[in-house]
Amino acid sequence: MKFFLSSLLILIALVPLRLNGQGCSDAGFCSIGDLKTQLTQTDANHKNAIAPGASLGIGLEGTLVLTPYLEYSRKLSERAVLNAKLTAVYATGDLGSNFDIGDLFFSGSYVVAQKKN
Repeated sequence: MKFFLSSLLILIALVPLRLNGQGCSDAGFCSIGDLKTQLTQTDANHKNAIAPGASLGIGLEGTLVLTPYLEYSRKLSERAVLNAKLTAVYATGDLGSNFDIGDLFFSGSYVVAQKKN
């Protein structure tokens, strides 16, 4: 317990008083499916899954940003999943509006060891 408390105090002392961060540099990358484990979420009888989604951001000067996406997951085995995600962006504001296709992400995951229930 003493080690935990002393480690926590050292960590707090090392953290600056003001932190700046960008957050996610790309909304599509932050929500790639296989970074979240989907092996337990996919039904055993279904090997394919398609999921649409979107996020909405409102900013200064009347800016509105809508980022829709379409995600496809393929379950290869009980331990392996491949994932593809296509993003887009629609932005509108005082200076104009625009829509375009975003990034195409590919990812995969493999569970090395699974705990048995």
